[in-house]
Amino acid sequence: MIATAPLLSASFAQNAPELFERKGGLVQDKETAIRIAEAILFPIYGDKNIREQRPYQIILKDGKWTIDGAPATAGHGRWQLPHHNSSA
Repeated sequence: MIATAPLLSASFAQNAPELFERKGGLVQDKETAIRIAEAILFPIYGDKNIREQRPYQIILKDGKWTIDGAPATAGHGRWQLPHHNSSA
């Protein structure tokens, strides 16, 4: 296992440009953008607080996904998380 780690790292480094240049970019659809946003925000603000702001407003503009939480409820702020999509 230890011997294969450098090979995997070298392989990833060689293929990294393909990952960033593929059609649709790394974040290819709104479902993926939502999963990324929730993975970032759940540990910070709590699953319940973020889920209460569904349905999210999701926009792809100029290669960037912007995900807005619903208007704030009592005691909770509204959040916005942009994702850059380099090949859009």
